[in-house]
Amino acid sequence: RDDNDGADTPMLLLAHGDALCTDDLAYQAFRRQVRDPAWQAGFLAQPLAARKAFIAGLRQKSEAAKAEKAMEIMDVNADAVAALLREHGYPTLVHGHTHRPDIHHLNVDGRDCVRRVLPDWRGHACWLRWDGRDFTPESGDAVRI
Repeated sequence: RDDNDGADTPMLLLAHGDALCTDDLAYQAFRRQVRDPAWQAGFLAQPLAARKAFIAGLRQKSEAAKAEKAMEIMDVNADAVAALLREHGYPTLVHGHTHRPDIHHLNVDGRDCVRRVLPDWRGHACWLRWDGRDFTPESGDAVRI
């Protein structure tokens, strides 16, 4: 959208990216489950040790499931990306989740758009810096809180 009063401010959409992986039906079912307020209330009512054990088990299951899934299923769906850019009207989408850093150029309804994928932050943080003209990828030590 051209609603930034002529300022050299980038217009972008920032997303986690997981909602765009619509071909991964098992992940989308899990995503719906854990975002359900009743499920969240039940989970948070459990003792911390039980929640940590549950999460550790989930991580193991997730890694095993990813090893058996096709890479295409775990990546974003092109139609979902186009729909999101179309809905919000921004030319740039920045997301993570897939952890396959890259810059993808695409055309949505005759408009040139860019999808920037950020890498995983395990042990090393990565971000984009705006220099007034474009984004520059940068990285550094991850911060633990």
